[in-house]
Amino acid sequence: MNLHSAAQILELYLQTPGAPALMLWGPPGVGKSTLIRSVAQKYGYTVSDLRLSQLSPVDLRGLPTVDREKMASRWLRPVFLPVLEDVLEMQTQGFKGLILLLDEVNTAPVQTQAAAFQLVLDRAVGEYRIPDVLEFPIYIMLAGNRASDRSVTHQMPTPLLNRMGHLEIEPDVGE
Repeated sequence: MNLHSAAQILELYLQTPGAPALMLWGPPGVGKSTLIRSVAQKYGYTVSDLRLSQLSPVDLRGLPTVDREKMASRWLRPVFLPVLEDVLEMQTQGFKGLILLLDEVNTAPVQTQAAAFQLVLDRAVGEYRIPDVLEFPIYIMLAGNRASDRSVTHQMPTPLLNRMGHLEIEPDVGE
């Protein structure tokens, strides 16, 4: 599909509370990330860009720390995963929602992609949960190049592929 058709689908997607994660596929430079940012801006959403290729699998979990009172370990969430206070701050800034964008997801090593399984399906990582605020929807979107484009990619594990919807964007000289 071309960018115009994909934009129409993204606009419908952002009007569907609780929608599953959505993956945009296409060649390098076709405009996947720009499209997501453009539609987000149109609807008053902010975009948090998370590059899995720059993370190790444990980075999604956070930093382990000791809870001395309970004699147990806890995980401090990574700053790029929003909590309720972040949502409230985004609301005071005038945003109506958030898109957590896992951009260039399939450039990440397979182990790091696997670490994102729970985030994409359950909107959680370990004890962390993406805040569920009715008036402030949070969507998970992913973008990546196809292996056939001969760009840097790693095959996406089937369990991750099965956890989301897919749109394939093709270049259109008319756009």
